[in-house]
Amino acid sequence: MRYGVVARNFYHSGDKWNSYNNRYSVNWHTDLIDLLSEYGVSARVKMSEVCTALGLPGKLGIDGAQVTAMYDAGRITEIRNYCEIDVLNTYLIYLTVLRHQGTVSEESYARNLHELMRYLERNERDNPSYLPFLRSLKGSEIVRF
Repeated sequence: MRYGVVARNFYHSGDKWNSYNNRYSVNWHTDLIDLLSEYGVSARVKMSEVCTALGLPGKLGIDGAQVTAMYDAGRITEIRNYCEIDVLNTYLIYLTVLRHQGTVSEESYARNLHELMRYLERNERDNPSYLPFLRSLKGSEIVRF
């Protein structure tokens, strides 16, 4: 509101079971951890566990427990690189969920994977973690469909 941004869909409501404010309404938002743990029915899974189960690259030698020490040591660029790899893994998990739900076609799924791989190849100088991530991705089952 402060900046005059119109957020019509935030206030748009369907019935009480299918609206933005309903935590379980996957038509409006998706919390991947909630979705993958059946909204609390099972234990919350870690991203690294989901990546392993789906054959995704996952973490590349750094995990969240190390970030504070890295920050204290001034290793900000490495933290940024780590966060970017987390974003890539989150995207791949989300894309895989959409494929599983039938929300995206096989063609769209393949196109998005190939676009991501091209992006990583073009920008590998920006983040030294891109190349090992890309190698792992190319060697994974996810790209063999």
